[in-house]
Amino acid sequence: SSHALQREPHLVLLDDNWYDTTLRPVVADWVVAWLRVQFDQLTNAGAGSDEAGNVTASLPSSILSSPAAASIAQHKHNAAHYTNKPAAAIEAKERERWALFRRYLEAPLSELQSMRAAVEELPPMMLKALNLGRSWVLTLLPHVLSKIHRVSFGILRAA
Repeated sequence: SSHALQREPHLVLLDDNWYDTTLRPVVADWVVAWLRVQFDQLTNAGAGSDEAGNVTASLPSSILSSPAAASIAQHKHNAAHYTNKPAAAIEAKERERWALFRRYLEAPLSELQSMRAAVEELPPMMLKALNLGRSWVLTLLPHVLSKIHRVSFGILRAA
């Protein structure tokens, strides 16, 4: 649609249907990319190290003993069985998992129940991030983009 976005006085979403069909899939892909980075950082922190060295040395003990850290460690333990599988099987399983998360970001409420089991196995921090991403894609971004800045200041007097 040629009138989906307005450029002046700033970017404004004019057509919600255009957002749903054209922009929302792209935004959902961006959110999945962000979630993958967050998940990798959480699981690396849960493992205790990253490429730069030992992460846990710089974390306070209250964080390391938190329920979130325990959940991440449990998730890493559950994923340990991947090490005995061929790389192709791991890649296929991960692609399938991230495709499910991608669908979750845009799915109507009626389809969420079928995704519940896969989503609930996530650590609490990742589940929160996934739900935040869903809210951002479906509600927040189109709302913010559709708002028109209507502030005008009139004539200012010298003080």
